Amino acid sequence: MLRSAINRLMPPLVRSCTTSSEAQIRRFEKCVNKVTLVGRAGRGAEEKGLESGRPVVQFTLATSDVYKDNRTDHEGEYREKTQWHRISVFYSPALRETVLKYVKKGSRLYITGKLEYSEYINRDGGKVFSTNIVADDVIFLSTRSSEDDQIEDDDDDDDDDDEH
Repeated sequence: MLRSAINRLMPPLVRSCTTSSEAQIRRFEKCVNKVTLVGRAGRGAEEKGLESGRPVVQFTLATSDVYKDNRTDHEGEYREKTQWHRISVFYSPALRETVLKYVKKGSRLYITGKLEYSEYINRDGGKVFSTNIVADDVIFLSTRSSEDDQIEDDDDDDDDDDEH
């Protein structure tokens, strides 16, 4: 039944290039939930415990898009829109430890992971829906403090030149 559904949905050229093995059919059953973000940490990472007792490290990440505003009252102006993402690290103890130790406000990060949706009841009794990125990998592109140190070092070099 699955094979006939795949044959109906696939174009003839693709059908002719595939084999009829069960492995090929199972490949079509897979889904993808993958997120890639590059941005800056909005705050330092914090370790929390879930109700289940499982440890989690969480922080926020800001990403920005620049676009040209085409509305008539702002014709041609460039705008920046910032999105905030909640990032959680569960699975790898080594990654949790690294993130907890090194992610600070302003750290520039490259994150891959998956989307996870949840809902909970807030203190007022209202239902709240939440979107979370569960990180598989966090790559440190730079930190705000290292960039600030670099700027200070460059300023110090300029001062030395003035003294000579």
